[in-house]
Amino acid sequence: MSIEQPKKSDAVKVGWKSSMDRAADELESQKERRKRLIEMVKDLFPLPEQMLLRREIGRSFNVPQFGDHHNEGMLMDTHFEAILHALDDIENGVFPDGIPDEDKKYMQEIAIKHHEALRKYVFLHDIDKAPDLAFDTLPKDGEKKGERWEGTLDQWYEEQQIPEDARTNPVLLHALLVERGIKGFGYYHQGIDMPKFNRRTVASSHGEDGKKTLIRFEQNGVPSGVSPAFLDAIERHEVAYQFEKVSVATYRKYFDSLSPEDRGIALIASLTDTLGSWKKGGNPDISNFLKLLESKKIAEANTPIILNLEQVYAEIKSSAGLDEEKVKVFLTTLRKKSELINENFDVLRDRFLKECKAKIMASYDTDVLRTKLLELVIQTTITEEEMKFILEKVESKATGEIGKRMGKKFKLISEKLKESEVK
Repeated sequence: MSIEQPKKSDAVKVGWKSSMDRAADELESQKERRKRLIEMVKDLFPLPEQMLLRREIGRSFNVPQFGDHHNEGMLMDTHFEAILHALDDIENGVFPDGIPDEDKKYMQEIAIKHHEALRKYVFLHDIDKAPDLAFDTLPKDGEKKGERWEGTLDQWYEEQQIPEDARTNPVLLHALLVERGIKGFGYYHQGIDMPKFNRRTVASSHGEDGKKTLIRFEQNGVPSGVSPAFLDAIERHEVAYQFEKVSVATYRKYFDSLSPEDRGIALIASLTDTLGSWKKGGNPDISNFLKLLESKKIAEANTPIILNLEQVYAEIKSSAGLDEEKVKVFLTTLRKKSELINENFDVLRDRFLKECKAKIMASYDTDVLRTKLLELVIQTTITEEEMKFILEKVESKATGEIGKRMGKKFKLISEKLKESEVK
């Protein structure tokens, strides 16, 4: 049974204001919000050797947000606040519509168990958005698309001449971005030439880079205070966006290597990031996350059946006469199957044995074949050199290559092969 997918909606959150008014509200609440978040950062990362980490987190508060995907605020401290609220909801059993009860229970238990670590995750998961900043401009009249810029937060300040007072002021920042025709920010680099600034960017993604940064910090005596499972969650926190449709293959790619608990951590990371990323209108869109959950459900239901079939294969491998390449294709197709396996296991096993049976190669009496082929040589249908080639391929059991070379002549040759078969 599949999870019911909610219809995408352009519904506007009750009380949703214009972007200019929201920027004014953000500015009004900014001082209190940042004070609260900074205190949390100090409590979560209190060690003297974590000073660099605290500084990088504080810097990330000023990463700009604008466009379709982050309407919770103009600056990223609002994204952190929204995720913290989402974590509180999950701990209290409050979830968006559409999430199955078994997944709610599973994620609530893990959220409670990892209360502190998940709050550390909130402040760490976007640690590399500042280095991986990018934006696109709206196309000008007569243009099909706008321009793209990629760089670091500091390069943005310098190269785009962002006044200091606009860097942390939501109202001034909003006005500046609108005036300059900025379409929206992203946090990955495509790897493009920037001739105007005499540099080239390298393809990168802030989730993967964030994990690498925290590992590098650790190696240099700056501990993040989170386990490898949370570093994996940081790397995968945008994975839900990969699920435009239900895909067991994509689920296995990102989650098969994780333990059940670590999968839960990664799922919570992905869900809360989605819930903290508001679309225009003020509502997050969890449709991709629901497709991720459905992919998970199918993968987990199908896995025991596939393991049983692999066990059957292991037990009969040496005596069943199966083609290993066919077995590989059959099992890979099952693993990627994005529907529940509904076949009775005995029926599935029998189909597996039938479809993966090794093809029995025909044997030929080469003396008889030579005589038959000489007939074609005498008729000048084939040359002596071609006859020699055919005999060599038959002796080396590479008869498939004969048709490739002989083309239209192969029809007559195959008749001679048939007449030379050892019965």
